[in-house]
Amino acid sequence: MTNEHAARPSARFEGEAGLLDLEHEASDLLEQSVGSRHGHAQRTLYRYAGVTIAMFALQENAALPRHAADGVVSVHVLRGQITINAGETRFDLPAGRLVRMEPRVAHDVRASAPSVILLHIARVNSDEQG
Repeated sequence: MTNEHAARPSARFEGEAGLLDLEHEASDLLEQSVGSRHGHAQRTLYRYAGVTIAMFALQENAALPRHAADGVVSVHVLRGQITINAGETRFDLPAGRLVRMEPRVAHDVRASAPSVILLHIARVNSDEQG
């Protein structure tokens, strides 16, 4: 295993195993989000086949507009406080909470404090759906 902080995506994605320092990634992205145009920053930490792991840092009141993914989604709040509107349901999430969504559920995200979320997307074939 290697520490893959700030490595280029090709280096982060190589090898049969790898180590990521989530605290370091979170601090780095929060710093980047301060100066960003929309108040957020994102980094894909890993991608393989139909699986993506990404981290987002959002400043207070920053938002990700309504969108949907072609896969099962989980959003884990690592720092801060966010609101997710998923389908017709609103979730107010402090650090330590996780929301899961079925494929193609439209959702948006808004931070009520500087926040960091860890996103997992696992794309599924229609014959794999439970």
